Amino acid sequence: MAESAPTRLVLSAGMKRSGSTWLFNAARVLLEQQLEDASGLSAGWIDDVQHLPRKQMNLWKLHEYDQDLVDQSDIILFCFRDLRDVLASQERKFGSKPSLSSAKALVDSHQAWQAEADLTLKYEDMISNTAQALGDLAQVLNVTAAGLGDIEHEITALDFDSPGSKNERYNLKNLYHRGHVTHGGIKTWQDQISPELIKSLETEFRDWFLTHDYELYFVD
Repeated sequence: MAESAPTRLVLSAGMKRSGSTWLFNAARVLLEQQLEDASGLSAGWIDDVQHLPRKQMNLWKLHEYDQDLVDQSDIILFCFRDLRDVLASQERKFGSKPSLSSAKALVDSHQAWQAEADLTLKYEDMISNTAQALGDLAQVLNVTAAGLGDIEHEITALDFDSPGSKNERYNLKNLYHRGHVTHGGIKTWQDQISPELIKSLETEFRDWFLTHDYELYFVD
């Protein structure tokens, strides 16, 4: 009797509001395409995994760093975005007030994930060169990077109303919320977050901004 293939775990992590749902779906579609039977993939949000069957391939989306899951995983994906845009997007979507403490939590989580990640994608690069991001993702997942244009179109078309079971908050298959995208652009914080707070953010996290090639507007 042949041994069954070992199960594998892919963690799709990311800052909140950083394209992490896009990253999850890109990984999901690429893995489904590669598996001979798409039912061999079990994919979902971290809070729902206790209800998901364990399959040949398992893909879990999460935000908060979890060392136990890191130790269990085979591949870790991570994405991040300009802190100022993340804070602005969180406020638009969830009403979360931007603050230095929120930004520090994002930076701390970023540093922890990036130290472990097999692939780290920058939001601004993901939207400016989606084909390259998909190609890099396919390489890390060790899947065939065929039909990337079709995959990009498929992922772009996803939203809460796409096929799949839903709860009151999100689509359980693709994890999109209602009104998931609040802007989607760059420098969305302008005219939303006060210049005083932006200056404080740029002062406190100057090294982070410069390391990741983000322009400073109020701090030299």
